Order: sequence, then C-alpha cells, then structure tokens
Amino acid sequence: MEKGELRELFLSACNEIAKPLTDCGWGPSQKGQCWKKKHANKDLTYEVRFQSSMNNDPSYITVIPHLAIYSKKAKAYDIEKTGNQYCGGCIWSTNLGYITPDNRWMSCNVAGAKRGDAVRGITDAIVRYGLPVFDLFESPMDAVLALRKKGTTFYEHMKGKDRLNLMPLTFMVLYGGKEAAEEFFNASIEPCGYKNRILELYASLRNPEKADLNLSEFFQSNYVKRAYAEGLRIWDETMR
Repeated sequence: MEKGELRELFLSACNEIAKPLTDCGWGPSQKGQCWKKKHANKDLTYEVRFQSSMNNDPSYITVIPHLAIYSKKAKAYDIEKTGNQYCGGCIWSTNLGYITPDNRWMSCNVAGAKRGDAVRGITDAIVRYGLPVFDLFESPMDAVLALRKKGTTFYEHMKGKDRLNLMPLTFMVLYGGKEAAEEFFNASIEPCGYKNRILELYASLRNPEKADLNLSEFFQSNYVKRAYAEGLRIWDETMR
C-alpha cells in the first residue's frame, strides 16, 4: 500500500471521528485533519487536531487527538511582552487522553478491524470530555471563574494528577485581570509535584539575568517567569 493510500485512510478516519462536530458549527481544514470553530467574540478559536505517524503501515494507522484554544488578543499580548514574534496565542492545549478518566496519552490504531472501535472511542471522548471544555469558554467569564478556582482541573477525575498547565495565564490576565490570574496561578502550582522547583525559580527571578521569558529550564517554567513579570504573587500560608 502506497503512502498516499495510507494518508487517505487516515484522513477518512479523521472525518468520521469528527462527524458530530459538524452539527456544532465546526469546520474542517487540511482535508479534515484539523477541525476549528470560532467564538462569537472573534477572538477565541477552538481546535481539534489529529496527529499521525510517518511509520504508518496497512496494519497500523496512527491517530493522536489533540485539543487547543487560541486567542488573537493573547497572541498580540504575548508578542509584545516577550518580544518573540513566534508566539502562537495558544491559551490551552492537551492530548485528549489527559482529560479523560484514563489520564494517559491517547494514540489509536484506525487500521483494519480495529478502526470502528478506535473511531467510536475517540469520538466519544471528544463529545464527552472535549466539547464541554470548549463550551465553558463560550462564556469567557465562566471560564475565568472556573480557572481561578481549580486551574485546568476541568473534571473531578483530573484531581491529584501531576500535570501542570499554566497556558491560560495570558487569557486570565486579559479576561479576568491580575487578581483572577494570581488565583489561577496559585491554584495550578499548589498541587504540582515539583512546586519546590517553581518556588526556587520564582525566587531567582529577582536577578534580571534569570528572567528570560523565552527560556524554559523545565516544563512550563517560561509561564512561571511570565507570572513573575505580571506581578503575580505566590501565596504563603498567611495569604490564604
């Protein structure tokens, strides 16, 4: 089987997975590998993207589903603050599997007899766990309220999972203001398994040489630096 044929099988699976999205105002790009929907405010864009593999063969065709939300305002703000023209304005993204009860990277085989179950499994996860997150952002202030209380822990089954996601920081600054952003920041880092590293980095930022907003010493440390640059405090016990 030629690579072009494998590609067509992959794309047909993507379009089959995304059928429920068409009823919710979503539209395809890249022949269905990516599906998008714009918010009525013309700032936010929701995205479901299907990643594949260069190693596909007739017995194994990979589909890896990712979710993301982008903001034009956040992109402009981040470029201005960091001086990095490549900021993309992504305010939240994840592999679909990390917001399901399985809490693991989702990668499915849509080849042969496994196709039906794999397609139904991804579709069900998008509808059950992905779309409600996008729906939350339909009211940006509802999203601000949820994020400031629980960070990106959108479901009860996500509690206690060590997966820091500070990507909505700019969204919180722009839509919620400094107080809401500070609450989000603290709600996010409090349960993090490497909070001590965050505290050490934060303390070191008093030295201007340590404050390169485009450098990441560890996962999401660039967002910790952004929080510092925004004047957001890390709470101690007396501030709770």
